[in-house]
Amino acid sequence: MPSNPLPKIRLQFSLPLLCGAFAVVAVWGGFLLSDASGAAGLDPFKYRLLWTALAVLGGVAAGLALVRFLARPVERFVSRAKRLPVLHRDHAFPSPAHATSARSPSAAAACGPPGHGTTLDLVFDQVLCLLEEADAEKRLAVLAGTSGMVRAARGLIRKFGPTDAPVLIWGEVGSGRERVARTIWEQSARYGAPFAAVAVSAVPPPLLEAELFGIAGRGGRPGRFAAADGGTVYLDEIAALPPAVQGGLRRLLLEGRAAPVGGTERPLDVRIVAASTHSPEELAASGSCRRDLLEALGVCRIEVVPLRRRREDIPELAAGILAERCGGRPLSPDAVGLLCGYDWPGNVGELRAVLERAAAEAGDGAIGPAHLPRHFAAVPSAPAAVDDGFPLDGGLDDYLARIERETIVRALRTTDGVQARAAELLGIKDRSLWHRVKKYGIDPLSVKK
Repeated sequence: MPSNPLPKIRLQFSLPLLCGAFAVVAVWGGFLLSDASGAAGLDPFKYRLLWTALAVLGGVAAGLALVRFLARPVERFVSRAKRLPVLHRDHAFPSPAHATSARSPSAAAACGPPGHGTTLDLVFDQVLCLLEEADAEKRLAVLAGTSGMVRAARGLIRKFGPTDAPVLIWGEVGSGRERVARTIWEQSARYGAPFAAVAVSAVPPPLLEAELFGIAGRGGRPGRFAAADGGTVYLDEIAALPPAVQGGLRRLLLEGRAAPVGGTERPLDVRIVAASTHSPEELAASGSCRRDLLEALGVCRIEVVPLRRRREDIPELAAGILAERCGGRPLSPDAVGLLCGYDWPGNVGELRAVLERAAAEAGDGAIGPAHLPRHFAAVPSAPAAVDDGFPLDGGLDDYLARIERETIVRALRTTDGVQARAAELLGIKDRSLWHRVKKYGIDPLSVKK
């Protein structure tokens, strides 16, 4: 980003300086006028009076100019903002004492204690908090969807993101573990400080201790923890750490101290976010991870659920990926059905790759089944019968949710997207169908024939 060649001038400094300069000019001009009139043998009182009147008129004109160019737009903004329902949502007007009741912890902390300051302060605080919440929601788009598991994960990120607590994330390859870790970092007060991502399984085990903790002495080097002091370190595949390194990591978590290879301990201020493809229970049962380390990491545990267990989130995820990377290319209803019926062993990473390739093949048109890989054509758009295929992938609740969603999509397609007629076909009330459409993220307009 190019630098701005103009100096930054703060309003709270420039306005008093301008007023002071005007006063100095007025006083200096008065002295000059008095001296000139005295030297000419004229009555200086009349000229002082005239100069005072001119100075007063000039001050009034300057004040009106400031009001016109600064105060009036601010007052107009405050007047319009006070009428917005979203500001009254937090009861900021007329009861500021409840202004932070509905905010997230991070936004409430940033806004300070409620009930203090002028109306102008309250309005700007409210607008600032709304912008912060909107920014946080945008960062949480990495976990797009309406399923209960995704909502629970987003709630944990909102709750623990602003803290310094260690976090343990687990999920399959491609599910977005590192993006979740980065979102946690962005939600925290450490955002702006270093974020170091370490692929533990990619480093040879004999070199891991030196890589993480550094090497002391002449010719030594700082480790990843020391280099990220004050920031966040993301450790992917924590089970690949040797037992000795796990012990050093546990001490860093509990005591905030670490020792480089061949050196003495020193304090380090680092937040640890660890990840694994296996759950904490599986790591403990297999012995690949020390139990005391898992306990130290167990303050916040987030599961990133694979796509096959939250198929109802696929349309929203696909739309978000296409909007971000493919110019908002539309998806045909048949293509959406094929995407929802696929198991996605590569999870979000595979979905992103498939959509980018399909968008390139579709050109400027909508993405249809012909633009998807050939093996998608063999995938049914609705879940197959259970038969003897137990255990069910994702459990009975997820299986029934998939059936319900596909049934609603077929009903809407039959009625050309008219929800009232679709509700009649399904034998449910219009409001019940509306809630289900919202729950599963279905766009009635996109499922028309």
